[in-house]
Amino acid sequence: MADSDEDAVASLSDSFRRHLNTHGYGFQYAVLKHIRNMPRTRWEVEAVELPVSFRGRATHIDFVLRNCWAEPLLRVAAECKRANPALVDWCFVRTPDMSDAAVLTLEVVRFQSGGLKTAGLESHNFWHSDRVYNLGFPIKGCEKGDSAGSSRTALDDAIAQVLRGANGLMEYLAGNPKLLRGHGPDDRSGRVLPVVFTTARLWASDIELSESDLASGNVPEGSLKKLEWLWLKQNISTDLRHSLSPASRPDVPDPSLEDYIRRDYVRVIAIVSMAGIDSFLEDIRAR
Repeated sequence: MADSDEDAVASLSDSFRRHLNTHGYGFQYAVLKHIRNMPRTRWEVEAVELPVSFRGRATHIDFVLRNCWAEPLLRVAAECKRANPALVDWCFVRTPDMSDAAVLTLEVVRFQSGGLKTAGLESHNFWHSDRVYNLGFPIKGCEKGDSAGSSRTALDDAIAQVLRGANGLMEYLAGNPKLLRGHGPDDRSGRVLPVVFTTARLWASDIELSESDLASGNVPEGSLKKLEWLWLKQNISTDLRHSLSPASRPDVPDPSLEDYIRRDYVRVIAIVSMAGIDSFLEDIRAR
């Protein structure tokens, strides 16, 4: 092969490698390999590149993990996001008005007698955490970025994609109850947790937003601490909610609008850095 041909092939190979990096395929399969090689784990890779349908549109889940020892049965719907090196720092802060800010619960998909398919939060299936935040933003740093890499909307895009995948999976499970677990064919259930695995560095701020200056709107000074993983708890938009019926009315005698919002729209997503994979999966497996 002539030198010019070898140079052309080398250039093409380098361009292809950059393309794979930009789309994050290497990171996705590196995460899968890491999880499969974890010692004494109770997590198993159940599916990779799983196609699901959500609101009439085809989408896919990068991979699904299953923990058969959890009760109810627990699955992770994973989205892998390689952060643009120029926007590799994702910063998060708490909002002061999020109801039950430190309380977390996951949706339970349930198939019941008569073919009733529901999904919702169950009041007895909850826990507390000091890792809960409500707003997150990729912040530009000093590193050189990918020319075609993800933008400042990378975090929002990843959240939207993982919610589409997780909700599509819940609808699929409700239509295939043998994939759920229960005491009989007419009472089967399982949980689904949306998780974003990322190469981004995760930072938590202690800024108190309610202490912002009323005249200028400027927030007070604060500090950042680095986290390996965290919970993002938000009101999701109506177009990202699944079509399954709510499991029940709000569990209070005289429900308010806030109670219905909590039932229908307040959801949690785990954001996990590459350094936090082991500790996160170890923490959540017992929930």
